[in-house]
Amino acid sequence: PCVGEPAKARGERLGNRKWLESALNEVVLHRGGEAQLVRIDAFVEDSFLTHSMGDGLVVATPTGSTAYSLSAGGPMLHPSTNTVVMTPISPMSLSFRPIVLPERVIIRLVVSDSSRSAALASVDGRPSVTLGSGDSIVISRSPYPVPTVNRENVTSDWVEDINNLLRWNIKAKQFAR
Repeated sequence: PCVGEPAKARGERLGNRKWLESALNEVVLHRGGEAQLVRIDAFVEDSFLTHSMGDGLVVATPTGSTAYSLSAGGPMLHPSTNTVVMTPISPMSLSFRPIVLPERVIIRLVVSDSSRSAALASVDGRPSVTLGSGDSIVISRSPYPVPTVNRENVTSDWVEDINNLLRWNIKAKQFAR
């Protein structure tokens, strides 16, 4: 068996609202249906990492790294790596690329005071809460691991899945017409 390490997210400075969610795949802070870009300030362990202006940020576990994060240009993380990936969604700057971090770091995403729009936090694809200027979410490793079952072992199952299910690096057969 393998143990999946889900993330947890909690809202800060959301007025009188309290918010706490667990995620198996990803936590996404994005512009939702707003036409304007959202500006997000990202911190890792209380150290400033970057300003991100774009459609949002995805913080994915290895389990979620083959979903939204991969579609936004992030890497696939092997399930036995104790990591998370932070992937920008359509960033305005080409200098902000996906970053892989240890799973035990605490990530804080703040909707910047200079953001043109509010942001929507989604956990595993479920819309959860709207954040305004100055509001933030804190993402950390959940204390509740999720046991999983493998067919053979975690590596061969993962390799088989990315080859068969994602059709990774498989060129479509070309047929003569």
